[in-house]
Amino acid sequence: MAIEKTVTGTTTKAAEATQSMTAAAANIGQALVDGAAKHFQQSEETLRKGAGVAEQKVRESLGVAKERGKLAGETASSFISRHPMATVGLALGAIALLSILRRSAQHNPTRH
Repeated sequence: MAIEKTVTGTTTKAAEATQSMTAAAANIGQALVDGAAKHFQQSEETLRKGAGVAEQKVRESLGVAKERGKLAGETASSFISRHPMATVGLALGAIALLSILRRSAQHNPTRH
């Protein structure tokens, strides 16, 4: 009977120790998951802020490009209006140059 009480007591203590260790492991696991979730949330916030800054820079660059394109168009239009014959000459020269380059490329294909 004394042995039986000792075995029962030891079994109970072992079960309690197992439960305690399981609870501790669960707490540690939960703490790790919570820490990872917080880290991922902070990373997401950082990425969102960075995306917002990038978007703003792209919008600014697009605005500058539109302004420069408009200015280039106005400049070209002004040149064409003031110098129509020179414009025709430039166009014919560009066509001749492109034609020469095309013929040259057809007769001398480049190997890559």
